[in-house]
This record gives sequence, C-alpha cells and structure tokens, in this order.
Amino acid sequence: MKVAALIVTFNRLTMLKRTLVHTLNMSFDQVLVVNNASTDGTKEWLDSLDELRLTVLHQPENRGGAGGFAAGLEALTAVTGWTHVCLYDDDAQPAPDWLCELAKQPQADIWLSHVRDALNQPCRMNMPFKRLPQTLRQSLGYLFFPERWLPREPNITSVCTLTFVGCCVERRVVRQLLDVLDTRLFLYFDDLAAGAALARQGVRMLWCPSLRFQHDINSRSGVSPERRKLLTRNLLWLSRTRSGAPWNNNVTALRVLGQLAGAMSGPEKLRNIWHWGIGLRDGLAGPGEENNV
Repeated sequence: MKVAALIVTFNRLTMLKRTLVHTLNMSFDQVLVVNNASTDGTKEWLDSLDELRLTVLHQPENRGGAGGFAAGLEALTAVTGWTHVCLYDDDAQPAPDWLCELAKQPQADIWLSHVRDALNQPCRMNMPFKRLPQTLRQSLGYLFFPERWLPREPNITSVCTLTFVGCCVERRVVRQLLDVLDTRLFLYFDDLAAGAALARQGVRMLWCPSLRFQHDINSRSGVSPERRKLLTRNLLWLSRTRSGAPWNNNVTALRVLGQLAGAMSGPEKLRNIWHWGIGLRDGLAGPGEENNV
C-alpha cells in the first residue's frame, strides 16, 4: 500500500504550514498540494520548499473544494508510485498513527476517517451516512433520531456517502469518483452526492473509527451568509449535476426551508435571509457550464 496525500488550500497559509509540516513528518509516499489561487503568500511559500515527495499544483482561479480535489485527482492519475490517495483540507490533519491504522482495516474501495473538530467532538459536517434519508419521512426520522442514520464508535460501519476530509480512495476507484464529482458545486454537497452515486454503483465504503482525523473547525458554530447562499443554491442544483440528487424533491424542499429557518434564527438575520434568497434564485436558475460563486 503506497498512499499519497492530496491537500487543497486557499488563503489559509498559517493552517497550511501546520498541516503540511505534519503531513511531511508522516510516511506518505507522495504529497500533492493544490493551491486554489491563494493571494496570501501561499504560492511563494510552497515554491520555496525543497521536498522530494512534494508536488504543488497552482490553479489559475479558486475552484473551491470540488474543483481543487478534482484537479488534484486528475493530476495524480497521470503519475505512478501510489496505490491509494487520502484527501483533506488545509485545516485538517491525520493522526500520527493514521497510516499504520489504515493497513489494519478490512478490504474496501474507500475508507472514511473518524473526524473530530476543534472541540474534540465528532465533526458533524464530516460524518458519512450509513443510511441516507431519501424521503420526507426518513428525513424527519433523521432530524429526531440521527443516531439511527450515522455510524458510531466502536464499530467499523459500511456507509453510503463520503466526505473529502480523511477520505482514502483506492487508485482504481479514482476515475469513478471523478466521473460523479461535479466541480460546479464549488463547496457543499459535492462529496456527499458523489459518495451516494458511488454507493449506487456498488463501491464499498467503510467508516473506520480507528482512522482518526482532526478538523480545525467548530462544527457547532453558525453558518455565514455567504455559505448559506452556497448551501441553498447547491441543494437546488443537485438534481442537475453529474451525481444526481441523493434524495427526492420533497427532501430538497425540506432542506431549503431548513436553510431559511437557520437564516431567520441566527445573528445577522436580514443579511442571512438576503443571501438565502440569492441562493434560492441561483439554485432555481440551475448550474451553467462554469460555477459562479
């Protein structure tokens, strides 16, 4: 097993430095950093590094997590010397024993890590589904009893979605992943929808609690107006993307209304509602050939 690390970064040089130093101190066979057109000195710092295992891909524009990971995976398919690739953001780090633990896991096509946030709590945004709520009734069940739909320690669990933080993909599955990853989504639901599409194709994905990852975010904090716009827009775009919607239209409507409820209940209420409205407008218009954030 020869594992490459794929890290996507944008304007978070301090975090990237910490993550990359940590990564290079581990035994990854290759490390590829995709720089999404950062303007904070990231390019200059990366270009100054002298490390044989490190490759840097500078993007001409910020293509978000979806575009960054797609570009990195595409670049890796053109080189040899790796059998698996682990994906993560510039604010995430694998545990020091992650590679050793990976070698102990049951056979699968994709392994998902147990991601914890800055408060050392399970990171909700990086938790895959073991059962995906695809109908209105199932979604209401998930709302009230999330433990029935999500994996829990200590069991290795078969899952039907994925997250790009701590996700390890076998080389032969990378092309399948690229085929269902829609870069127009930019951020949010791109990895969930791609994972659901892969599960429908029979790709075996396992959530492994001993594969520990740290994601330096507070997953219980609020959603910014700009991010709420993207969440709302992408919910409405999913049915017209490469992967297709992972749930029916009633669930989409419920989740869009949930974004409105969140906008109305948090701080900056008017600004949040305004951005929700922009997301609704853009979502109903549908995705174009290129993403416009």
